[in-house]
Amino acid sequence: MKKKKEPKITESPAPRTFQAPPSSQIGEGRKGFVPFLKSIAAIVSSRFRALSGSIRVAVAIVFVAVIFLFLRSWGNAKCISGNCKDGLGSLEYRNGDIYEGMLKDKVPVGYGVYRNPQGDYFQGSWLNGLKHGEGEYTYPNGAKYEGTFVMNHKQGNGTYTWADGTVLKGYWLNDEPEGKAVLRLPDGTSLSGTYSHGVISEGEGIYMYVDGSKYIGSWKGGKRDGFGTLVSPEGLIVFRGTWAMDRQLEQREERIVPKTEPTTPTKKHHKGKRK
Repeated sequence: MKKKKEPKITESPAPRTFQAPPSSQIGEGRKGFVPFLKSIAAIVSSRFRALSGSIRVAVAIVFVAVIFLFLRSWGNAKCISGNCKDGLGSLEYRNGDIYEGMLKDKVPVGYGVYRNPQGDYFQGSWLNGLKHGEGEYTYPNGAKYEGTFVMNHKQGNGTYTWADGTVLKGYWLNDEPEGKAVLRLPDGTSLSGTYSHGVISEGEGIYMYVDGSKYIGSWKGGKRDGFGTLVSPEGLIVFRGTWAMDRQLEQREERIVPKTEPTTPTKKHHKGKRK
């Protein structure tokens, strides 16, 4: 029988960071105005020097006035129901975003619900138009984060759930897990360990590679170290044994991966001690 080749992942890819998609910002489509403004300014400045003094002043005043009025109209959201000035209302932004909830001067404050055409959905607390406080954010692919936000960022205690049911619970800092956290696999197995700037450092856990391969086992200093199993994209165990500094030392062949192992193509990685 021909021996199956081992996937070319004996050297760990870097970095091993937590890869949850960022949450959308309300009215995000307005960012496209910045490149437009720069191009207009470049055209005006290239011909500005050829004008006389009085005409220069007049052109400058008109240009500033036009930009000011355009910025005001670009940033404004349309009130589609309720009291958008100071109370409960609904806003529709130019990029298709919808906000329903408490408002002050047409700015989200307090509790509110947000959704966009791409399928992102958030319900929770707002401060000056930013997600701030407790809330739940659901992504278009079915993944979601429940916990604390600080100025639009995941920060504080929170839980991230992948679409396949895998759950990561712990403390968050600037949208990444930080410190001790617990990863629970779909079969109920729990792995606890430590994150640093979104990167797994010590313990026992799982890492999903881009090609569908995965490593389940021990880690040390962010590298595969100790007993671990390397699984091919097809679900075959191609290496099961001892690792040191990301390299294989002793091998014992196996044929089938237990059905309890996760099979999601989403990249997930966590190390820690089994509970």
